Amino acid sequence: VYLELDKNEAFEGEQVTANWYIYTKANVESLDRVKFPDLKGFWKEIIEEVPSLQFTEELVNGVRYRKALLASHALFPIKAGTAVVDEFRIKAKIRNLTQFGWGKPFDVTKAKKRTELKVLPLPQEGRTASFSGAVGSYRVSVKTEGRSFPANQPFSVKIRYEGLGNAKLIDLPNIKWPEGLEIYDTKNEAKFFKEGNSYKEFEVLVIPRKTGEMKIPSFDLTYFDPTQKKYITQSTEEIALQITPGDP
Repeated sequence: VYLELDKNEAFEGEQVTANWYIYTKANVESLDRVKFPDLKGFWKEIIEEVPSLQFTEELVNGVRYRKALLASHALFPIKAGTAVVDEFRIKAKIRNLTQFGWGKPFDVTKAKKRTELKVLPLPQEGRTASFSGAVGSYRVSVKTEGRSFPANQPFSVKIRYEGLGNAKLIDLPNIKWPEGLEIYDTKNEAKFFKEGNSYKEFEVLVIPRKTGEMKIPSFDLTYFDPTQKKYITQSTEEIALQITPGDP
């Protein structure tokens, strides 16, 4: 069992792609994943877990092996220090090739030993109050269902983050809501895609309690870009709303 990491060190919250492979010269008749890594110290997202092995041939030090993917995960280290990808153990029933053809089947257990990953702390330099855990590369958008709403009737403000990284780790930033706008409820949904993209959308249900012009203020999103090794800040556009008289 072989583990392939796309990097040997990463920042907190930065994606590390882990691929586990099986290499064999034998004929695999059956396979059980006896122990899958616990992956403590990581936020885990499944890219692929293979229901049936698809073998290809590969030369390793001049020896021909059959290789198949066991699983592929996106790992996001939670804290700085040393993170450990613990062992992946499998049990298989195999037949070896002999001079008389395939031999008798027998059981074998193999494991990929623990692998360490160096996790770098996020720098303090350049970090602003609008940083809420976004590591990667993101864009932010804010929208409402319209621009005119009756007083005392709820409507939603949707704040969406999307880009490369794990948007599930992002918290709603501090927003200075205008006077007379009551925050009633907040919910969110998020999804990670196997290509490495993700999004998180907050839906804030608000109730305007006075009439006239009201503005959803501009606010900042700061994320840490591990490729540039620096913080980047984006600002949203201000949204002007008209609140009409409504049923109290």
